[in-house]
Amino acid sequence: MIFPVSKLALLALISGVCGHAVVEDPPPRKTGPAHEAACGSAVVDVLESDIAGPIENAVQETDADYKCNAFLCRGYQFEDNTNNVQVLKAGEVLYFHINLIAGHHPGYANVSIVNTATNEIIGEPLRSWDNWPDHLSGPPRDDSTY
Repeated sequence: MIFPVSKLALLALISGVCGHAVVEDPPPRKTGPAHEAACGSAVVDVLESDIAGPIENAVQETDADYKCNAFLCRGYQFEDNTNNVQVLKAGEVLYFHINLIAGHHPGYANVSIVNTATNEIIGEPLRSWDNWPDHLSGPPRDDSTY
């Protein structure tokens, strides 16, 4: 079976984390005209000013034109990222590298597949950590490249 998958849709949730991180590989979704049209320029400006900043800061800038869910992939739109679509076969492995930009106060994190049309998680998380980022356990770390 073959599934078209948006690269960042696989990593749509690293949620509940008090550390700030960004996916570097595979290349994540980025902003573009559809993102700005859906979220508004004020929200996009805040999101782009700090790529790992709290989404709550951007949501404070919403106005009547806000038509996106900034908490799902920072509101990035598929139309701006059609070049990021991959075709994966069942059982195929897709490796991720996450840059932990500002790690503080560990918390829960997970990697899940999200149906971006319904904003619902499909199945169980692919990976999860009760204590992320785990800076106390020492090497080998499995929470930034997997």
